[in-house]
Amino acid sequence: MINLKQYIIMSAFAGLSLSAKSQVQFKIERMGESNNFMVSAVASETFDNPKNMVSTAQVTLTVPTGDFEMDKIVNLYPDAKWRVNGRTNAPRENSKLDYLYFGLENIGTSALRFTKGKETPLFLIQAKTCNSALSLMDNEKDVFRFPNSERVNVGNQMTILGAGGDAFKGLTVGKIEAPCVKNKVNTLDKSTLRIAPNITNGGIIKAEFFLSEKDKLKGELVIFDVNGRSIIIQDVTAQKGYNVLEADVSGFPNGIYYVVLSGIKATPLTERLVISE
Repeated sequence: MINLKQYIIMSAFAGLSLSAKSQVQFKIERMGESNNFMVSAVASETFDNPKNMVSTAQVTLTVPTGDFEMDKIVNLYPDAKWRVNGRTNAPRENSKLDYLYFGLENIGTSALRFTKGKETPLFLIQAKTCNSALSLMDNEKDVFRFPNSERVNVGNQMTILGAGGDAFKGLTVGKIEAPCVKNKVNTLDKSTLRIAPNITNGGIIKAEFFLSEKDKLKGELVIFDVNGRSIIIQDVTAQKGYNVLEADVSGFPNGIYYVVLSGIKATPLTERLVISE
């Protein structure tokens, strides 16, 4: 039985025609040197409120059979929560892969912001066991696409009001697969900024980096929110070799932040930080 909210949403979508230009692509990335993975959408145009309303969405990931065990989903927005819709291990069509599918819980949410060409983070996955890589399912080429032997509706999909229907149009080139960290990383690449932990509920975080002989000793560590506002600005005095800085993010609202180290290297070093419950 359709409730009033579902009826209103369906009626709104029925009054629009699908635009060929209105589309989103999905991507997956590992966050730093940890087995935390971010799934995002990149829109081909901006959807302002109320056109950013999403009625349904699903993300499907694949992993070599037996190589991955999930710890939990980290939701990034109170009004755009995701759940595990199901998992199918080694189906008859492709016994070398396990399929994990995630669905958006909130019907008709406007919590997601879609800006042309920019990343819209959807949710994070924390792994308990991760031995190879997570990949986004290819709706067109994957042999387990619906209909299948398990009768499960796997695949990627996102219905956006401004697109007039399903806006999913494929995967972001070069961001289809995210490799696992198999062993603890004890050394830092000279072009890496490592944030630990990069998923936290507040408190002290550490920013680790390495300086070579050609790098400068003084710079700045800045933490920005998703709107580009600087939340913390710290002067940095570093030394050649390994460095670690601390920053207190207690009291920060839940969300995604960008930690930027500038002035020391020729180009700034950037890493993402997620604050969640």
